[in-house]
Amino acid sequence: MSYYPPMGPPPPAPSSSSGVGRPQIVTAAAGLMLMLALLDFITVGLGIAYYAQEGSSTAAAGNSGANGFSSIGGGVVATGLLIVMAMMVLRGKNWARIVTFVIAGLGIACCGCGSVFIFGGGAFLSYLSSTSSSDVASQISFPAWYFWGVGTLYVLAFLCSVAIVVLLAMRPSNEWFKAMAPQARPPYQPPYPPQQPPYGGPPQQGGNYPQYPPY
Repeated sequence: MSYYPPMGPPPPAPSSSSGVGRPQIVTAAAGLMLMLALLDFITVGLGIAYYAQEGSSTAAAGNSGANGFSSIGGGVVATGLLIVMAMMVLRGKNWARIVTFVIAGLGIACCGCGSVFIFGGGAFLSYLSSTSSSDVASQISFPAWYFWGVGTLYVLAFLCSVAIVVLLAMRPSNEWFKAMAPQARPPYQPPYPPQQPPYGGPPQQGGNYPQYPPY
């Protein structure tokens, strides 16, 4: 006679961090994200120093200063976002890796274009401003410390962004983030009820069935 014992409590959901070692390339990518946040913070500091030095000499300078301070505010937000995303990547959050891809992609585009402008077109504009006395030429001149400082930071940020994308897209990173994803809990099945005993037999343990007289 077959008997199905009552099932135990539902199994706990498997932990996403049990026995899964973080690859070194993920740790390196998070470190580069923190370095990128530091570079962004230094760029914000240079912008504050530049616009503080410029002051409000002309109305045009005041307008450019307002635009500059809005850019500084965006840089502060980006710095904080990078730090938070680095912490989440170290904890194996796949959504943080996707957001990091977006941030690093924007960094590649912006820093790449900025580097080309500063070391290419920016040099020509600086030369033009030094040889011309027009108002337009005076508005596009930059101090040498700001010019080369921001240009160097853009190049470093571009390289960090490329390295972050490559490291997080490698196969060990993909496998680790998949392993760290929370697994779905199996559906809970209630315990089987005690099987009805045959006529004349004693009831099964745990059952409240009445006894039936034998034929």
